[in-house]
Amino acid sequence: MAKAEKSTAKAKNEEATERAFIIKQVFIKHSSLDIKVAPFELDSEWQPDAGMNLDVYSKKLENSHYLVELRTEIDVKNNNKEIFKINTVQSGIFEMAGYTDMQIEQLKNSFCPNILFPYSRQIVSQLTSQAGFPPLIMAPIDFDGRYQQLQSEKS
Repeated sequence: MAKAEKSTAKAKNEEATERAFIIKQVFIKHSSLDIKVAPFELDSEWQPDAGMNLDVYSKKLENSHYLVELRTEIDVKNNNKEIFKINTVQSGIFEMAGYTDMQIEQLKNSFCPNILFPYSRQIVSQLTSQAGFPPLIMAPIDFDGRYQQLQSEKS
């Protein structure tokens, strides 16, 4: 291997060893289900209309640790009648070191929510099925596309 190739390979190895992305903890910070009409009280066929608001919140903790929260609010109606509302906050603590500020922003707003989303989806599905409704399965979300759109709106 030529000297220039060795120094480039060494630089890449040093860069790779300096970067760290570690999932330290994933936990439910909040979950609630507010039922307005119980399943046995439904007076029409079950044809739910669900509206969802989703937000990502993050803050820096000590050192290179970050708290990232995926917040969801889901309102379910049946024939324009409010049936139930779900609020969840799925949280995670992530260690991110060796990245630029811009890369950390993208990790916090795209990569971390992708990790948290399946946990949030499970909570929503479990809450609805335990309440006697058919399980509500949240559709996949393109967090990277969402982040890119938010960035383009800022400029």
